[in-house]
Amino acid sequence: MTRKLITYLSAFLLTVAICATVAAQTRATLRGSVNDEVGAVIVGATVTLTDAAGGAPKTATSGADGGFVFTGLIPGKYMIRAEAGGFSGSEAVEVNVTAARQDPFVITLKVA
Repeated sequence: MTRKLITYLSAFLLTVAICATVAAQTRATLRGSVNDEVGAVIVGATVTLTDAAGGAPKTATSGADGGFVFTGLIPGKYMIRAEAGGFSGSEAVEVNVTAARQDPFVITLKVA
């Protein structure tokens, strides 16, 4: 009886571990940068990412390298835009986020 219980418990724990690994692999990350028209980085820009299906917006602020990152995203289509003081805000652009995406998404802002 104890052997069967240990076998079932081991199988259950293995199944839970596999499911957790698969669930973690289905999440995605979107990295990018905010630059001006000549390619200089813009520090402190607010980047807004909204699920195209109508989800709640997420925001990030560009760092010293102009970079931003959104993690833990469900793969799919999103709308992204950025704004910063002294610059015209960008138009919302659709971006397809996948778990395999490696290329950074560059947003270019024009001086206001």
